[in-house]
Amino acid sequence: MNKNIAIAAIVFCILIGMAVPAIAQSGLHLVLQDEDIYTGWVDDYLFEEPVSTGNTFYIDPSSGKSQADGGTGSAANPWRTLQEVMEEGLIEYYGNSASKIYNEGAPVQGGDTLVLLSGYHGYLYAQIFNFNDWLTIKAANNATPVLSQVNLYGTFSHIYLKDITILREAYGNEATEAGSWYSNSNVNGPLLYLRENTSFGDAHDIKVNGLTLMTADNSSSLIGFANPVSGWTRTEWRDNAVSGISVSGVVNVEAVDCDIQNIEVGLALGGCEYSYYVGNTIKNFTIDGVRALSDFLYIAENHISDACRVFDYDENHYDGLQSWSVSDGGVGTGSRHDVMLIGNTIIADTGASYFSSTAMQGMGLFDGFFDNWLVENNVIVVSHYHGISFYGLRNGAVLNNTIIDLDDTDSASPWILVTAHKDGTKSENVIVANNIAANSVTVSGIEVAKQNNFVFGANAYSNMYNYFVDVDGNDFDLKKNSYTDADIINKGSYFSGYESSKYDVEGEKRDALPDIGAYEY
Repeated sequence: MNKNIAIAAIVFCILIGMAVPAIAQSGLHLVLQDEDIYTGWVDDYLFEEPVSTGNTFYIDPSSGKSQADGGTGSAANPWRTLQEVMEEGLIEYYGNSASKIYNEGAPVQGGDTLVLLSGYHGYLYAQIFNFNDWLTIKAANNATPVLSQVNLYGTFSHIYLKDITILREAYGNEATEAGSWYSNSNVNGPLLYLRENTSFGDAHDIKVNGLTLMTADNSSSLIGFANPVSGWTRTEWRDNAVSGISVSGVVNVEAVDCDIQNIEVGLALGGCEYSYYVGNTIKNFTIDGVRALSDFLYIAENHISDACRVFDYDENHYDGLQSWSVSDGGVGTGSRHDVMLIGNTIIADTGASYFSSTAMQGMGLFDGFFDNWLVENNVIVVSHYHGISFYGLRNGAVLNNTIIDLDDTDSASPWILVTAHKDGTKSENVIVANNIAANSVTVSGIEVAKQNNFVFGANAYSNMYNYFVDVDGNDFDLKKNSYTDADIINKGSYFSGYESSKYDVEGEKRDALPDIGAYEY
């Protein structure tokens, strides 16, 4: 950082009572003082599995029976499918208040666990489905239960789904009036669809863990197609692919360690405040990996890769992660605030996509304002200008990210950019530091600063081989040599209160002077 800028920042902060970042020289590095720049709304996230407090029931499509045929839900005499259990009214649940009870006295109640054995269990659909204690629906050990969709649209709460496969093509096992799985009216919408409908009441407190979600499996057969995924034409992909997890208006959602493949949008997150999306794999998507369209989001440690180019470029630009704000004035008005993007990996093309698109953008934040955003320890590998781009950022920090050019055969190379909103209003109160970027690092606005960033330059692709363990294999751990000693190792600034100054993207403890980029040697 330019010394004159640092001095000006200190003077300005004194004049306005420390309302903007105070940046002071301290030994060999710069520090932030008094948390004047946003440090996030989550101190330390840890997934907590709900504790089962009640009974355990078993459901087995191969040997089970409906209650009408004598099934009891015991391990020795299981019920047949989850869909049948729902349709027979075997679960007691509540409306928007505890006074409204449905299926009162049913055998399954809040606090109980439903254990699903291997086989097809139909779909789970409900408009009203609330519990005071968590209802757990999970796979049996070493079992592969399959649902074709989970669609909760109304008022629901305290539901935990674990280790279940949601496979859209499974609808093809049912006879439908239309005669094909993708035209069945039941299947409209995403694989896991969580949407509040205020005419029914509130929706909140949903946990999903270890789910596998796919439009179609990579290797199985599908009605009308010999090979359901790689055999699809672009038109068939556009017509058939559905989104993975879509959340709208549901507060306090946790989705962790899910495998989301062969889909439209991986995570479509709208109006789901105070929610956490951690450790998920999102692969082979036709629109965006993540759409972060809510406030108070924690998006961390996800692996997002392989955009499938099935739309023309004027119809869709592919993003690893995209966000925008919406208010009464439309897109780009109002504010999208309090979002944390930490330790995610975004790779445009690993060679696994059926219609590869190396032109995928990294993190595209184009229509703000974006207020109180923290972006740290992310690894982004794309062949596009937009590595991390904010058009209108206030009270934000972009720290210790590694931005890599995937393809040296084209003219595009990814940058880090913080600039004005599209309406011309300047970004404000931002620090961009300790980043590695392929192309450039550009920061403009009011009381903004950049420092200790390392840039390869747009035409220096081959130079990366001097710095990283395996560029071609997407391993951007640091080498230890004269190049990294001169430019990266121990060349970062320490920022108190920020995770990226303490640990790297793999959880390795950093030195007192952190290395630049997402990895600590």
